[in-house]
Parts: sequence; structure tokens; C-alpha cells
Amino acid sequence: MLTSTFLLSLIGLAAASPVQPHIVKDPKYPSRSTSKGFKLVVNVTDPSLDFDPPIQNFELTGIHTGAGLALLGISEKDGRIFYQNGTKEERQNGEATVISDGGTPLTPNGIGLVADKKNKNLFGATLNFEPGTAGVQLNQPEDPYTYLLPETFVACNKSIEYYRGKKFVVIEQARITIDKNDKIQRNIPKGCAPIRLVPQCDELEALPKGSYSSHKYALDSKCYKDVSKIEFRAWNFTDSLIISHLITSHLLISHLLISHLLFFTHLTFTISMADPALPVVGDQPITGTSIQDFIDGSNVTTSTAIDEPSQLAATERHGLRNHLRKWIQIVDNKKALVSQLVITSDHRRRFFDAIFASWTSRKNFKELVRSLVKKRIEGGRIQVSVWSQDVPLSGKRKRDDEEQPVVEA
Repeated sequence: MLTSTFLLSLIGLAAASPVQPHIVKDPKYPSRSTSKGFKLVVNVTDPSLDFDPPIQNFELTGIHTGAGLALLGISEKDGRIFYQNGTKEERQNGEATVISDGGTPLTPNGIGLVADKKNKNLFGATLNFEPGTAGVQLNQPEDPYTYLLPETFVACNKSIEYYRGKKFVVIEQARITIDKNDKIQRNIPKGCAPIRLVPQCDELEALPKGSYSSHKYALDSKCYKDVSKIEFRAWNFTDSLIISHLITSHLLISHLLISHLLFFTHLTFTISMADPALPVVGDQPITGTSIQDFIDGSNVTTSTAIDEPSQLAATERHGLRNHLRKWIQIVDNKKALVSQLVITSDHRRRFFDAIFASWTSRKNFKELVRSLVKKRIEGGRIQVSVWSQDVPLSGKRKRDDEEQPVVEA
């Protein structure tokens, strides 16, 4: 189950911008439309890691590698048209798929994730004649912006054996891990660019007679009229890499050995602080959520006091999904498997009771008096310490001269 509800989705963790992110209260997100069909457009979330020439606003397509087989690649234009396939319940539970019709007669080509044989933290993306991997879908419609899950996707310039070693830019997924020192490791391969895949509305044409594909369960999806006109930095959809939550990685490892990640792609975050009308002691820190929030004895030093969900920015509320999954796994003392885990309203209520009753900040920021409530951690099973943001540096890279330009199969 890669996604569930808006309150349980992911939060971005600033990760690769060489400059400090700015704080924007109540960001105005780009307007969206609704369509069954859409293209998936590349947004390079860390421009310093983009290719030269850049691949920003390129579209997803297939790179043919055999009968019924294809890798997920990109082209400057004329990308494939996709649609989400599943019921509304399946989408809500993170069990939908994303499909493009191809072949003669038209056959479902689902986006799939396949574990890399040499790199345990990398997963290849395919567009084979198959349903695709459950959970590779757009995030929930009620989220403030729309993109493909699970993150982080990366674009890598690789040689393909089928074409006698010719290089293509292919799409893969990098699994985020936590090392023995509780440090986040993004595991983005050298020479790859972290990206988000953003849906651009397009017409899903009627299927001709005799098609193997079916649009019976094609879902209405949120999408953008023209992704290239979105000023991403104006609302901080893309300053750096967002990290998806580690728990979902474990979920997908148990489901075709694919990862969902620690928090969600690469962004320098725009995050609202607590209610500006409330008195705050000291400078307001930039806040976010990190794995340290669930580690006892965290050394995170920047935090803020939060009393209730309404004080969280949309992206922060959006980030609680995988924390809830972790909590369920601990509380119920069983693995949160994709095929079994159902997040009930009771679990959500108990989770929020626990998380806000136990809220605290550690250093360098004094809590509001009314937030100093007695800790009430359910059975001691969850420890939520701080909301923090980590901002490592990144460097510019260019594609080597001998590398092939981006091509479409």
C-alpha cells in the first residue's frame, strides 16, 4: 500500500539545496484539472543535478527492449498517455496502477518497478505488457499538488544491451535508507538526477474494437493543463530532493521487493509555521519531519511546538502517512504488509492522540506554554520528539561529452 489518505501521506525534507529555503505561509498551489488521461512530465527536483542539456519538462515514454518489453524512458515531446487503473478504494489504499495502452491490438502496458540485481537500493522502471506494480499511482486527489508515487524517481543515462550499449536516459527509483548512525542516505546513483513525475492532462481516447485494454476502471485523475508553465520555485515544489519514508520501503520490499522511500522527493520546502497569531519565543525555525522524530535521543536541535493538526502546513499533514504505518506496525506488533494493512479511522484517531499528546521540542526553541502537556504515549510505543529539516549541499554536474543525448526509442 503505497498511499492511503491525505493526512497520511509524505512530507518533503529539504535535502539538496545549497541555499536556505524560505518560509511561505499558505502557498498558492497551481490550479489543477481532472482527466482520465495524462502524460507524465519530468520535473528535476534538484536543478544542480540536471543534465546538460537539461531534461526539465521532458515526457515519459517507452524504450522498446523486446517483445512486450520496454524500459521507462523520456522524450522531449510526444510522450505516452497514461491513466490510473483501479477502483476508488484501491486508489485510497495505494493499490492502483498506472497504465499506457500499446501494441496491436492495444494492450495494457503498466509501469512496474523491478529490483536491480547489482544495487539493492535501486529499482528499474519498466513499461511491459503487464498490469504494472500496485501502488505506482498518483498521490491522493485531496493533496495540494499531484505527482507519481512512489518517490524518489531518478533519471539516469545508461547503456542498454538491446541497443548494443547505446545510452538512453532511463527512469529508475532510488530507495532511501537510514544508516547505523541514524543518518538519511538518499542513494541516488552517481550521474543520475532526482526527478518528480508530474501529470499533464491529456485525452484518453476510446479503445478500438478488439483491444485487450479496458478503460472500465480508468480513474478520474488530478492533473495540470501545462506543466511547463508551472513556476515550481514560486511554491517550492522542487528546490531539492524529498525523501520518502523508510517504512514504505519495507512495505514494498515485501511486495515485489520495491521501495517506497522515507519521505518524498527532492524539494526545498515551503512550510507554514504554527499559527502566526500565537506568541512564539525566539526565532521561528524552518520545520519539517524526519526519521529522527521517531528516534529516542534524537540529536536534532531545531524544532517547534505543535498542538493540533490544524497548525500543520498542508505538506506536513501530508507527511504523516508513513509515520502512521510505522506506529501501526509497532502497536499491533506485526509487519505492515501492503497486502494486509488497512488503516482504519480508529487507528488514525489513536495515532493523532498519541502524536500530539507526546509532542515536545528539544533544544534551541522554547515551546509555547499551552503545548507543555503531559506526555501520553500509547503504551510507550511511539516517541515523537521534533519536527526538523535537514539541508545538505549538492553539486552541479553535466553529462559527459561522450554520452548520448536523450532519445526516444
